[in-house]
Amino acid sequence: MKRKSSASSSSVVAGDAAHGHYHPDIKGWKGWLCVGDPDHCPDPSGASATPRRRTIRATPTHTVDRAPRDAVAGEIERSLIDENAAAVGPSGHRKLEMAAYDSAGALAGGLLAETYWGRLVISILWVRPDVRRRGIGSDLLARAEAEAVRRGCVGAQLDTYDWQECLAFGYKRGYRVIGRYDGIAGAHTNYFMSKTLGSTPTA
Repeated sequence: MKRKSSASSSSVVAGDAAHGHYHPDIKGWKGWLCVGDPDHCPDPSGASATPRRRTIRATPTHTVDRAPRDAVAGEIERSLIDENAAAVGPSGHRKLEMAAYDSAGALAGGLLAETYWGRLVISILWVRPDVRRRGIGSDLLARAEAEAVRRGCVGAQLDTYDWQECLAFGYKRGYRVIGRYDGIAGAHTNYFMSKTLGSTPTA
């Protein structure tokens, strides 16, 4: 979840917007890769260098642009969202973002998440180091869960690394480990946690 817990007197601001994901799966290319100057890649036929975007050419059927414009990236994202919706119905993707401020108006912490298909998916929960263990992390998480329930979500999920000391924080708030990935940054672990919304946390 890339987060930590807690902090002092705070106000919380929330907002949401449409959102989606795409997950590329590129394999089996045959062709050539331009790794030099992206504006002067040599022609695969052996012709002299000509200005062009940095690309991978996969002959004979298509060309792959390694740096698509924002509009193209958006089209890719929307295409997968539409395909998913056709298969299982609309996901209801919405962002759920909150920021907490201290009494001086400085950023004290925040939560970045999204809701879709009945799930609250938390990407980041962060609290400024000097104001941790004062309740800000708990407040942000509780507010996010409440908003997710209002949107019709029945579960929540997050992930965290072992050096972030989040496992106890999550356990106290009803989250349980459902998976792990070892070998992160050498000898560390990435934990994946889930919770049924509306469940009672274990002290």
